[in-house]
Amino acid sequence: IANLFAWYKGDALVTNTAGALAAADESVAWWGDSSGNGRHLRTNNIHGTTPIYKSAAQTSKSQGGLQFAGTTNQLKVGFTAVADTTIFVVWRTVSSGSYKIFLDSTNSAARQAMYKRNTDLFTISSITEQTVAGAIPNPSWNKFCAVFNSGGNDSIYTNGVVASTSLSAGSQSLDGLTLG
Repeated sequence: IANLFAWYKGDALVTNTAGALAAADESVAWWGDSSGNGRHLRTNNIHGTTPIYKSAAQTSKSQGGLQFAGTTNQLKVGFTAVADTTIFVVWRTVSSGSYKIFLDSTNSAARQAMYKRNTDLFTISSITEQTVAGAIPNPSWNKFCAVFNSGGNDSIYTNGVVASTSLSAGSQSLDGLTLG
């Protein structure tokens, strides 16, 4: 795909803590970038916890995925900041009333993020938090698309439907990537 910055596929390039391809319910240490650009995600493993690989049978989908449980299960990669970004995420939360970050920068000074609280989707840029109310049903699989434009006019799509076009991340950029 032309101009693809990074691509993390649930069924490809996921390795366990021993360095082998991850099997169902194994801890994940590394998630390879399928775009060929080398932006591989690695665990921070600061608290001795890592995301868990779930097989296609466990996700009830055609491919596997990663389960992030809690605030310490993260995968990160550093890269040069990108101001205009379109991000696609397929994501499911299994608990209601919880606070879950599913995408963030690695640098809080240059930040774009997406997270949920209850059933609301939030985006944040630096210190400006914006809400898309009721965008996340529980415990459904959801497809999100966030379009961050340096000139404003940011858009959020949920399952192919426009959820908001009145957001503005301003001039903030995605400086590195944290999942989980």
